[in-house]
Amino acid sequence: MPSLKRSQLGEKSAPVILSAFFKIMNEWHVKAEDQRTLLGHPPKSEFYNWKNGNISNLSNDTLERVSYILGIYTALKS
Repeated sequence: MPSLKRSQLGEKSAPVILSAFFKIMNEWHVKAEDQRTLLGHPPKSEFYNWKNGNISNLSNDTLERVSYILGIYTALKS
């Protein structure tokens, strides 16, 4: 699965991508600290802003990490 790049995404896409990530994490019962690890250890304040839908920007690293989770989720569902 190709990784997502910030240049390929509009600012409006980041909330949708993170919303999908958090829905998967809830479905899998992943603890908040483990979610932060999967996202690359963003500061707690930024992580909780993301969880609440307040997203200023996402690094390419974060986008790539989320794309891996989405790929795993999709593969498990098929």
